Amino acid sequence: MRILGGMLVALALVFAGVVSMRDIVSTDLGVHVRIGERILTEASVPANDTFSHTARGRSAGVDQWAGSILLYLVDGAFGPQGLVLLRVLLVLATFGVLLAASRGKETSEFGFALFVVLGVLAIAPLLLVRPFLFSLFFLAVTAYLFRSYGEGKRDSLWIVLLVFAIWSTLDSRFLYGLALLACFVIGEGAATRFAALSGFEKPMTAGRWRHMALVLVLATAIPLLLAQWMLPGGAPALFATLQYPGHPFFSAVIDEYQPADFVRDRAFFVLFGLALAGVITRSLRRRGFDLANGLALLLFGLLALRTISFIPLFVVICLPLATRESSFWLDRWLRGRSAVGAALSLAGIAGLVWLGLWWRGHDPLHGRGLDERIYPLQAFRFMEEYDIPGPLFHAEQYGGPLLWYFGNTRPVFIDGRLGVFDEAFRREAYFAILGGAPGWEHQLDHFGINTLLLRRGNAAGRDRIGSLARESDAWTLAYFDDVAMMYVRRSAVAGRDDLVNLDMLDPELDITPTSVQQELAMWQTLEAWIPVRKSARAYEIAWKLLAHREDWWQIATTSGLASIVTPETAPFFYGLRGDARFSLRRFVWAGSDWMKSGSLAARSAIGLFSFLDDRSVNDMAIGIEDRPREYARLASLLLNADESVAAADLFREAYAITRSPYDANGIAWALLEAGIAGDEALVLAQEAAAAEPGNGWFRGTLGRALAAAGREAEAEAELVRATQLIPADDYMARSKAHARLALHYSTQGGREADVVKAGIEALLVDAKTWLRTDVVRAVMNAGGESELDRIMEQLCYDLGLGTHMGPEHAHMGHGDMPAELKYRLLTDAGFDPPFPEAPAHGGH
Repeated sequence: MRILGGMLVALALVFAGVVSMRDIVSTDLGVHVRIGERILTEASVPANDTFSHTARGRSAGVDQWAGSILLYLVDGAFGPQGLVLLRVLLVLATFGVLLAASRGKETSEFGFALFVVLGVLAIAPLLLVRPFLFSLFFLAVTAYLFRSYGEGKRDSLWIVLLVFAIWSTLDSRFLYGLALLACFVIGEGAATRFAALSGFEKPMTAGRWRHMALVLVLATAIPLLLAQWMLPGGAPALFATLQYPGHPFFSAVIDEYQPADFVRDRAFFVLFGLALAGVITRSLRRRGFDLANGLALLLFGLLALRTISFIPLFVVICLPLATRESSFWLDRWLRGRSAVGAALSLAGIAGLVWLGLWWRGHDPLHGRGLDERIYPLQAFRFMEEYDIPGPLFHAEQYGGPLLWYFGNTRPVFIDGRLGVFDEAFRREAYFAILGGAPGWEHQLDHFGINTLLLRRGNAAGRDRIGSLARESDAWTLAYFDDVAMMYVRRSAVAGRDDLVNLDMLDPELDITPTSVQQELAMWQTLEAWIPVRKSARAYEIAWKLLAHREDWWQIATTSGLASIVTPETAPFFYGLRGDARFSLRRFVWAGSDWMKSGSLAARSAIGLFSFLDDRSVNDMAIGIEDRPREYARLASLLLNADESVAAADLFREAYAITRSPYDANGIAWALLEAGIAGDEALVLAQEAAAAEPGNGWFRGTLGRALAAAGREAEAEAELVRATQLIPADDYMARSKAHARLALHYSTQGGREADVVKAGIEALLVDAKTWLRTDVVRAVMNAGGESELDRIMEQLCYDLGLGTHMGPEHAHMGHGDMPAELKYRLLTDAGFDPPFPEAPAHGGH
């Protein structure tokens, strides 16, 4: 049993270490590192701010000077990995001391392991790399020393004075250690008069209590005297941070100052409930009340309920108490049941192994470095490499990381120091600019801001200043990646040819091009940007452009997704590649990608395979409210894969639910694509057009249906209406409508002029129309070669390609761009034109 118990305890501590092995997300780390560096450089604790350009010279009290020095030294010697290891060691040391404090005649290893797991889960989100970690360790040491003294295992408490002397230089939360001492002194002082209030089997004598009270007084005085001597603000600087927990404004804007929430902090509530139950049952069992532990539990429990930043301190206080009380009941229940105890220990060992492996595999922060969602290192490197001008405005969470990376070379706008950047500054300057309040441009001018470094896709929501900067002529998008985006004042980078102009892209929203010129400009921007900074977001925009063009081959044949896909973007990339492969009828690979995607859309798409076999929608696993929309989306996939009959059947499933003209039009279009010219297609197309007479897409479908029914004159009228009604910004559909009209004219004898006119219009609107080869063939057969020559010049001008190609286009031909385009169009259409000769005057 002892061996099993030892294994159980060891695994509990290993689990604590696994949970502590997380990427650094503390935004205050940079502040502490730079303060430590400054202290060692200047050989004194600084009194004023030198890290920002907005509060430079303002009083900046430092109350964690030795802790900052230690973090600076570890970071300088070992980097982020060393800081993560320091956290792991401090957490293991803390729980090791708590194990020693929990030891007793009846201590249950199972109970200790259980409460360690609960405690670790409760504090995991708050295990930030900062001086607070030292407070956890020293609070555990303080509780252990006083418990040992009360139980007679220690004759003196003078070592506590050394503990507090060291602790007070590392972190100002030593004040809560003094509060714990006060709880012990009050509780055991009352027990000298009323033995039933003692937490120990043997009540404390008056002499030992006076020793404890004297230690409390000296443990309070020594840190205050040290602070008065060392800190520029003197002893009062230690109390500055007490005003922020529970403050209405800071509780609203800082996560760790929020009150405890039962759903989010359930492990804390379970631990709190068990600890309270332990105090009550102990009182009933011993017919007394452990006043000292009761006061400590109540004090730290209420603090944690009010502000979650106190949860780790509460865990340290309550874990030994909860372990001891649970051990009593476990001991009574297991007495004489050694087999049950062994089975319980084995189950606990297996459970801890599984939990540790599960946590390691599912914790998104598991690692030994920096979380790049908080530390946008790619953006920092870009700023450094391209010498992006300051001063900066940035999201607050980037303040500490900027200091960590750049030091004093790039002063910050704001960081996490609440004493330096107070409520007034945050309301009137920072949040006013971040939220794009009226006058935001004047605020930026007031602070001389040249660069905005903002969050992209952050859980806290989009920084509105980014959308306003995008719409302003004064700012240009200089950078974006998966987590950050950067706008720079145009006047500050005028003439900078080394920066890619990203204004055609929006790092936050998905822009659908409204013309082929805009589409080409977006592609040119991406092709220039992706080699500079690869990111999932840049590839995501590129793939959405390919999907807009329905270029499934490019998407389906893309390899190496693992290098750009993140857990957040995997559903998009694998889902879209699955759609592309399905459209190309690579069904097995499509199913594999959809499985990797794991999204609801991909899971419903998998049902297409069974639908192709039996036309049953039962295997699609789509919620009732989502069925019409999903059926229509999946029917479009079937159309892409040339499964038009199946697409019509799926559109019918949607139409049976909605009776929507869109689904009616979908059925008609699918039947026409399948070559099924019947009354059903015509009736449904007429129904859709009658429901929305101004819908150009519906008119186009009706025109096709009428042509299939042999009603040529009516078909022509509808096709003409379609070209007039389809909005100009849907240039692909508009081009296709002109193309279909040209092909319709080509079937009519003596309509060459109409063929050329409609065909040329189709190519001018979008030279990449699906029906390009058919249209070019029709135009050439109608004698429109001269018109084709004319629009080649126009296309080159509209697309920004110039009349002649320069050296950068030499791989495409001899240098005459219009002739090159014409040659390609004719070759694609099945003609055999002569290869264009180079222009006599040469390219430029």
